Amino acid sequence: FFLVTFHISISFFMSTKGSYELPTTAVQKIIHKVNPNVKIKKDAKQAISKAAGIFVLYLAHNANQLCKTAKRSTIQADDILNALEEIEFGDFNEELKTALDTYRTQQQQMKESKKQKKENAKKATSASNSTST
Repeated sequence: FFLVTFHISISFFMSTKGSYELPTTAVQKIIHKVNPNVKIKKDAKQAISKAAGIFVLYLAHNANQLCKTAKRSTIQADDILNALEEIEFGDFNEELKTALDTYRTQQQQMKESKKQKKENAKKATSASNSTST
């Protein structure tokens, strides 16, 4: 049942040209970051792009199934990590957890920075109002 459903989902996305492909420029940047000396033909980039898009759909589907099992409607980062385990790509989880922790730390720092700027602006406004009266 799952394979049939997944195949139908893939077929639906495939019928809309380009709707499930990663941009080939992004694919090229990723490839060159890993190996700057590699040359890759246009059709190979497009094949990688399509394969990556299918992988993302498959991963999202598995993560969504985990959400449904947990009676949630929103996919969370942990669902992705668990889905990777489920589809036997769990070897990447440690590196992904590190990247996720870094991302969360950066987001928290940005949030705190915005809050600090807002507080400073509020103090500056109240200070200027008190001196003008």
